[in-house]
Amino acid sequence: MNPIIYSTDGDAISGILDISGKLIPNLWAFITQLIAFSIMVALVIFFAYKPVRKYLDKRQAYIKENLDQAAKSNKEAQEANQKAQLALASSKKEGAAIILEAKKQAEEDKVIYEEKLQKELQLKRIRAEQDIQAQKRQAIEDAKGEIVDIALMASSSLLGREVNSKDNKEYVAKFVEEMQESSQAK
Repeated sequence: MNPIIYSTDGDAISGILDISGKLIPNLWAFITQLIAFSIMVALVIFFAYKPVRKYLDKRQAYIKENLDQAAKSNKEAQEANQKAQLALASSKKEGAAIILEAKKQAEEDKVIYEEKLQKELQLKRIRAEQDIQAQKRQAIEDAKGEIVDIALMASSSLLGREVNSKDNKEYVAKFVEEMQESSQAK
């Protein structure tokens, strides 16, 4: 209850009473509003805050799990990359060694084939020289035979009689040998 103050100036006092009534709340209205506010806070906590908090905790756990998984995957990827780099370097070294070995083997094969070719060429030269010498001997023998035949024919026609071919062949053979010796000496 508001006390009534009597004064001579009624307007000034009623203005003060209005202000004081507005500054001091009504106790029953205040208690009612406080209870309604408390119920509202309890409902918000129970129906909104706890589910939202629970959802945020789940979301945080999910994000943390994904970050951990991503870090683990990143670490595994780096390890795999390092292994791949090592394997690549090893493969490059092996490839270079194989190429070097192949070049070395090719060089050795080249030397072997060149030596084999030189031997074959030398054998062919020797065979050719032997063939030339054999043909030369055969030509000389053929020439000797022809010379003997010509000499026999010439002696037969000069002497007018037939000379013993055995004696004639011996004289001609001796003559041809002397000619060969004289031509070789020159």
